[in-house]
Amino acid sequence: QPLAKIPEPAGVAQTGGRLLLVVDALDEAEHNMKNDLLECIADDFAQKLPPWCALLVTSRPEESVRAALETLQPTVLDAEENEGECGADARVFLRSVLSPFPEMVGDELERAVEVASAKSEGSFLYLNFLRKELAKKLSRGEALGNVEELPDGLAGEYKKQMKKILVDRLPEGISKKVVLEQ
Repeated sequence: QPLAKIPEPAGVAQTGGRLLLVVDALDEAEHNMKNDLLECIADDFAQKLPPWCALLVTSRPEESVRAALETLQPTVLDAEENEGECGADARVFLRSVLSPFPEMVGDELERAVEVASAKSEGSFLYLNFLRKELAKKLSRGEALGNVEELPDGLAGEYKKQMKKILVDRLPEGISKKVVLEQ
């Protein structure tokens, strides 16, 4: 296999680490009832990786994916089975993005962490959107504001983003104010 013939990258040797290849949403690579990427990973790819290279695959817990990868003896991390650990990770992450705001100290920081954690509904994609928004606020020197007004879950975040997009494309005669208040 060509990947096995690639020499170890210099950066990997210097850090003593490994290069990580990430395949996200493997279950969604299916086309016409066939998942060629899954077959490639299971049959050709994963067992022939050089020792300096590792593979991380994300997928919904679909039986077809589990069965195909079973021979590779993967370490399976299930978000539902590890809900407590995922929540703890989210709170650590939130403390790191909220604490730079001067008003976020002590009990106020912990309250904001809990509110934002609940609004995230356990989604790190939501938390990444939040991280980007908070970084913009910090760079502009703005205060955090009321965490209760954060969007509720990804649906709320997507709705907020769609409003921004749609407002810029409104036909003449439709008030931006009306759209933004929906």
